[in-house]
Amino acid sequence: MQLTQTTMRSLEFDRFYDMALSLLNQLYPEKSVTITSADPDLVSPAVKSMLCKKNKLMRLGRIEEADALARRIGRPTAIIRYNSAELSRVDPVANSRAMWDKVRQLTGRTHTRSPQINCSSSITAQSLNEHYALMLTINLPIVNLLPTRAPQTSLGWKYLTCWTN
Repeated sequence: MQLTQTTMRSLEFDRFYDMALSLLNQLYPEKSVTITSADPDLVSPAVKSMLCKKNKLMRLGRIEEADALARRIGRPTAIIRYNSAELSRVDPVANSRAMWDKVRQLTGRTHTRSPQINCSSSITAQSLNEHYALMLTINLPIVNLLPTRAPQTSLGWKYLTCWTN
């Protein structure tokens, strides 16, 4: 059986892809972490993975590395606890504005209100109606949106859309 050039390229690419995937799996193996109902809400899969690694380092006696990892784990956890405590002090049902102010404070974002429109007494419903009625009566080019038929070909009728100015 003779292989075509396209088939050869496809086989070579498949071989390359398998080799690259194998190397990636060796260097960066997939890990699975089980989150149970016994874990606190603030324990994400990433935090749980770091906790497992910290425990492994502690068992191996690599205390300094485990302490550094513990500090990396503790920082986001402390932030989450602080934010949760701050947000629990505000009742979102009774005062939604205070809740959003607290969210903006915690995220470091500022609230920019949309600019207030100064409605002068010269703009009325009647003046707006007159303005838009005038806009509709201006002579704009008419566009023909109806399809027109092109000459019949061996494939049947073709429809063209004509745009005229």
